[in-house]
Amino acid sequence: MKKNPEWINNVSTIFKEDQLFDVVDSYVENLKEKRADFEFDTKQIKQNIQKLSNITYYPFSVLELSSDLNPEEVSEIFVRINSKGKILNQSDFILTLMSIYWNEGRKDLENFTKNCKIAINDNNSPFNTIKATPELEHLLRTNVALSFLRGKLKYAYLILRKRFRE
Repeated sequence: MKKNPEWINNVSTIFKEDQLFDVVDSYVENLKEKRADFEFDTKQIKQNIQKLSNITYYPFSVLELSSDLNPEEVSEIFVRINSKGKILNQSDFILTLMSIYWNEGRKDLENFTKNCKIAINDNNSPFNTIKATPELEHLLRTNVALSFLRGKLKYAYLILRKRFRE
């Protein structure tokens, strides 16, 4: 990425007030020099970099929670605080809790889902040309159902066996 003139390699310079204009000027000059074929709007670039520099004025809130709280209480606090943010679903909360209590499992699920979309010439690859790619939420629901003994395959097997006998 360092060699790509479309990227600013060190964004920390944007947050130094006395260097903002220098950053913009050098960025535009670098684009003109290395990407002559690339059409860009200098005014838009300036506005975008200015917006990024304004993040220093964004108010961030910090909330310190007691270590005595159980995961359900933490989840409830999170839901109430986030009520005006992005609407989250159950899988978002479960993934958040997994990040805290079982980060390896969360990463394994995410990697498996990602690898299902990539065709690799490997016998161990989860990629399947016949079946649709599973979504992370579906795998998470399956794991939760199995973990809480609500999705035992033996029950599905018994139901199917019973139906085929009829």
